[in-house]
Amino acid sequence: MDFRTCPACQASVLEDDVDDCPFCGASMTGKPSARPAAAAPAQKKEAAAPAEPKAAPKSKPAAASKRAASAPSEPAFDEGDPFEVDTRAMVKASPVSRKPAKGRMMRVVCPMCETPGFISPRQAGQEVKCVNPKCLVPVFTAPEPKAAPEPDPEPSRGLTGTVFTIAALVLIAAVGAGLYFVFLGGEESGNSGIESPDVVDSPVTTPGDGDDSQPEEGEKPPPPPPPVDLEVVKKTSLTEIVKAAQQRDRNRSKPYGRRLAAESFVDVGDLQKADVQLNDMRNVPGYVPFYEIEPLVMIAIARYQNGNLEGARAAIDDALSKADLPQVGRTPLDAAGVLAAALYFLGRTDDAVQLASTPAADVQEPRARLSTLWRGAIDAETYSIEHDVSTPALTNMPRPQWVTVTRTLLAWDKPDLALQWVRAAPDRATLENCAAVWAAAEHARNPAATSESIGALAGELEASGQARLWAAVAYSHIRQGDDSGAAEYLQRAVAALQAAPSPSDPMPTPSMKDISEGEDKPRLGLPDPMPLIATSYAALDVAEVQVAMGDAEAGWSSVEQALHCLRATAPSPEATEALVEECQRSRQAVESRLASQLGVDQSRLFLAFNRYRKQCGRLHELALERMEREVRLIKRAIDLSFVQPVWEEILAKQQATDLEQAEPWFATTVPAMVLAYARFREQSDLVAAIAEGLAGANPPADPVDEVKLQLPVAVEENDFSQARSVLQKYQQRTSGDRSEAHLLVLAAVSRLISQDDYKSAIALALAAPDPLAQEDALWWIAASSVRDGRHSLLWREYEKWNLPATSRAALYRGLIAGLDHAPQPAEPSETDEPAAEVSVTD
Repeated sequence: MDFRTCPACQASVLEDDVDDCPFCGASMTGKPSARPAAAAPAQKKEAAAPAEPKAAPKSKPAAASKRAASAPSEPAFDEGDPFEVDTRAMVKASPVSRKPAKGRMMRVVCPMCETPGFISPRQAGQEVKCVNPKCLVPVFTAPEPKAAPEPDPEPSRGLTGTVFTIAALVLIAAVGAGLYFVFLGGEESGNSGIESPDVVDSPVTTPGDGDDSQPEEGEKPPPPPPPVDLEVVKKTSLTEIVKAAQQRDRNRSKPYGRRLAAESFVDVGDLQKADVQLNDMRNVPGYVPFYEIEPLVMIAIARYQNGNLEGARAAIDDALSKADLPQVGRTPLDAAGVLAAALYFLGRTDDAVQLASTPAADVQEPRARLSTLWRGAIDAETYSIEHDVSTPALTNMPRPQWVTVTRTLLAWDKPDLALQWVRAAPDRATLENCAAVWAAAEHARNPAATSESIGALAGELEASGQARLWAAVAYSHIRQGDDSGAAEYLQRAVAALQAAPSPSDPMPTPSMKDISEGEDKPRLGLPDPMPLIATSYAALDVAEVQVAMGDAEAGWSSVEQALHCLRATAPSPEATEALVEECQRSRQAVESRLASQLGVDQSRLFLAFNRYRKQCGRLHELALERMEREVRLIKRAIDLSFVQPVWEEILAKQQATDLEQAEPWFATTVPAMVLAYARFREQSDLVAAIAEGLAGANPPADPVDEVKLQLPVAVEENDFSQARSVLQKYQQRTSGDRSEAHLLVLAAVSRLISQDDYKSAIALALAAPDPLAQEDALWWIAASSVRDGRHSLLWREYEKWNLPATSRAALYRGLIAGLDHAPQPAEPSETDEPAAEVSVTD
């Protein structure tokens, strides 16, 4: 591999995305450098900082200089050969243990591969060998422990400052050791699907927020930290996010860091530096093209607002050219949603519809719902999903990506354009879902609009759509504390639902003739299921509002109506499975029936049987699709506390002897979920009934169900070691999409922020073993701290955490994002002024 060479000092530079030589400070392009060449380590640190944006008129240069002087210095670059390895040290170096043991309690981290291990006190300061057998440079010098000053053995006349200092140091050491065993002591290497970042090296403390320590009697409490000027926050955050993006070690994704840096510069209005970050992103290893989409959309909107329509279109064209999205992960969905909204905003309807309908974007997996909620919180700049996570219209979504675009257009203050997008929905269920989302947002923005624009939209919808729309408005009243208004619109929703089709019997299995003749027909000639599917969504929405209003009996009736609708969309999977098995085991009997019932000639019997067998397989697939919808609905009903009714329902269907009525519930994760909820709520009678009903059966379990139950309890009890344990156990048992647990972490963080409990929110974020969840949580915590005027309390804590590069980048991205909503009081003591108006560009 050929490395870039500095034209001034001829040193080899590993990084592909730096503009200046890290050794001498000269420009790597041969052009005059924007920074002076470094002559000493102290100058090198100052020179490494990128040029600061032009300060606002109200900035405080003195405060910024003081802040820069107090910032912890970065380690200087090694002037020697970075690849020089003393092979003789391999023989002398003593090995590092993988786990703590007696006499080996000192924790060290390999500077090459970042693998943690444990050594004895004798090995401190000596050369040791990394525990990772694949480490490229396994020998390193173990750090020596910092010696604490010994207390004076002579008794003193009183509690002096020295005694207080010693007591504080001992307390810090004890708490640090306790957190080590809590967070890392029981972690086994190699068991987790995602490597957990090493971020909990010291106890998390938030000055002035939940600190249990009390001053001694007669002692004055410590003064609050001085306020940190927002201009200092902005300048420091922009500098630090670029440094984090360039950092080589502990960097999950340098392109992702560049993306966050580009977005941050757009937020502060520096589009030129945002372009620089995007250009640098293209030069780093592991370049991910679709990471450019979100910054480019922000650039396009900013140009549009500045009157540069051609520039906006060019940015959108550039973003669309990079929309070759992978079909895994949440971030491709984030990019697709905001790009589709921007395309529609600029009048490119066909491109927007096509993008929102691609296989990579049009999914109904947990990651799709996570993306919809994440994108909505980012675009609306709430940085919270506390309420959205339980909103019916945002829980029961047939096409989450279509809802994402609707919410993004609403966040950009384009309700009319959003309504046009709603009307362009590809099917009835999606149209009614987006209409409910639009109506709830319009009511929250302008309650008087309920009788005008929302009523007009309701008149365009079928009965099921009206039920979803009025249920959404009713739930919006509940969030505003208006129970009487909620009851009024719930009555409208119930009346509309009663007018919707609601069959009482499941769909019968088609005859042999209908199956054989349905080869060239859509869905084998079965009726269009969309009206019934739409009604099932509406019934579940109504059930959720009824439960929120305290009417559980009516809520369960609505759940039953939703089940009846789904069961009428396809035959029972037990009945269709029997057809498939008959074709496999009794070919002669099937051929005999084909001959007798359909009059198939003996010479054509072979082809007729193969066609019939194929059609039975397709019919069984439709039945399984029906069963998947029932499972999602039933699991949502369990979340609504319908534990015993659900058990009675699924047990009756499991034990039904009539195949037209039977359903294979014991093959799903629902029984295990019901049992887990019953045990969690200490419903001993129900637990015994479930055990008797299962009769030795061992149905599969969904690992996320335990997270749903145990994580909120751990957070409520401030037991973040238990929270980490719950999440680690989930990761070890889950190798695919982990979005549901990710969503639960963000929901818990959102609740803690709304309670002004930043200390617990931070502790939960740092306890999250999934780096993606940690990064997202830190982003929202940082943004909210600026918005709530809490950044001064947390600012100095941010600098102490041993965060990976991407987590640091996300944190500083959040600080920049929160600036537009930071309180701007006339008097420094005022903190309760409303936030600034939301800007479309952010």
